[in-house]
Amino acid sequence: MANEWKWKAGPWMVVGFTAAAAQNKGTPCYMTSNVATVCADGGTVDLVAAEDTTSGSICQYIMPFCDVFEVKVATGTDLAEGAKVFCAATNTVDAGSASQVDSGTCINYDPASGGCALIAVVSRMLTPTIYS
Repeated sequence: MANEWKWKAGPWMVVGFTAAAAQNKGTPCYMTSNVATVCADGGTVDLVAAEDTTSGSICQYIMPFCDVFEVKVATGTDLAEGAKVFCAATNTVDAGSASQVDSGTCINYDPASGGCALIAVVSRMLTPTIYS
């Protein structure tokens, strides 16, 4: 498996946004200045590329709403089911740290699976903001 996030289950809500740069199908992204940008280590996951994208073009993205993805786990990471997962380098996930933003929840991980886990993801774009 390459390091793409493979959609496995969920609502599959596909939306169109402008890509900040060329991205491969299955790349986790976040929104900044109204464009989809590849997630950095510890970054938020708002979208996952549903297709290969072209820089500056409107492209198709999955906006996760409890969608399940098969992802590659970073080398040396041991995830517990129910644990929060975080974006790591090169589209992998790890156990992260308290200063990072979680990307989802591990729902299945078997170290003998070749380093793959199933994670449930909810886009931060679907989380309501409460103002006081």
